[in-house]
Amino acid sequence: MKSKSHMILLSASAYSMMDEETKRLVEGLSLFLYTSDDLTPCENLDAQHLARGNKPMRVNLPYSHCADIKEVPGLYECDLAMNTNSQGQASLKVTGVTFISALSALPTGTPQPSDKPAK
Repeated sequence: MKSKSHMILLSASAYSMMDEETKRLVEGLSLFLYTSDDLTPCENLDAQHLARGNKPMRVNLPYSHCADIKEVPGLYECDLAMNTNSQGQASLKVTGVTFISALSALPTGTPQPSDKPAK
């Protein structure tokens, strides 16, 4: 099963290293994604746990996807594929990303630290 979802890309790092045991080159792209395009913080309260905020998801893609990363942070459409493991458990995997738009760190009109207050 394949689907698509909008996600916020928080960071992207390419890697290339030699596997010491196999002497094989290992390359890829490590991404941290916020799994929604809605930045409303979540709060999960129950008798044993208190969780606030949103935890990013880390995924790896083939090195060939480096060209797909246009701006970070940014809004991306992520290609998703559902797989099952040998125990029959389902997992969702990001298989590709398409740039939609850049994200600004601060909303327009927010004073910057270098802005001097009016007297």
